[in-house]
Amino acid sequence: MNEQTPLLWNHKRIYSFGAGTQSIAVMVAQAQGLLKNPYDFFVWADVGHDSEDPQVHEYMADHVMPFCQEHGIKMIRVAKKYKGKEDTVLKSAVRKNKTIPIPVRMKNGSPGNRTCTFDFKIKQVDKWCRDRGFSHVTVGIGFSLDEIRRTDGKSMTFFPYDKRLKNKVMYKRFDFPLLELQFNRLNSIRLVERAGLPTPPRSSCWFCPFKSRGEWIEDKKHRPELVQRVAIVEEIINKKRRSIGRDRVYIHPATGGRMHPILNAIGDQMSLFEETCESGYCGL
Repeated sequence: MNEQTPLLWNHKRIYSFGAGTQSIAVMVAQAQGLLKNPYDFFVWADVGHDSEDPQVHEYMADHVMPFCQEHGIKMIRVAKKYKGKEDTVLKSAVRKNKTIPIPVRMKNGSPGNRTCTFDFKIKQVDKWCRDRGFSHVTVGIGFSLDEIRRTDGKSMTFFPYDKRLKNKVMYKRFDFPLLELQFNRLNSIRLVERAGLPTPPRSSCWFCPFKSRGEWIEDKKHRPELVQRVAIVEEIINKKRRSIGRDRVYIHPATGGRMHPILNAIGDQMSLFEETCESGYCGL
């Protein structure tokens, strides 16, 4: 497809805003005129006040939204619907059905399948674009230099979003503004801080099985009530699995690491930031 084609149709540049460090750095870069190709909209797929880390929602309300208003950045919040009402990852995880959207750990310690990223983030950003009749969409993702492997499989040329839509086909492609700026995570943090904003918290659900042992230890030290709530979520999920004859799963990354015993565990301090959801696409 000719690169000029989008100019003849309804082409929009959308940034998939994940509410984490890299996404906020892209927001600041746009405000400061650092982006060669600015975005028309920043679209934040909110996984829910009961699911996203509470610090992230506070940061969004106290810093991101005022910053966007001050600098003329169009920040759009979208959310998944279930039976006509806003759904959240937590509600979906504990709902009385067979579905578990988060990548709970199996008996061998490896993460299971997940649908949370696609259903609550990717799909919602795409739906917002499609509902507005955009024919061509460039979706920006905040992968930084230290996450460059995550660009694998992401097409930078237009492809049909869903051929089944027939006359409503939307074409999309991806671009990576932080790679164009040659930014790694540290560069991103420095840019945000120089703009007068506090260092952003990591974006992920507070019960995400992709959190590292070190992150669980920090939560246990500073937010023990949150870890206690994770133990309850784990029990509810396993009650659901027992009802359909499935084996036990775990949220903590240790093999067979049930949350209740893990509350007193000492673990690896390594950070697995590349597995968090800050880009809005979680590496998928």
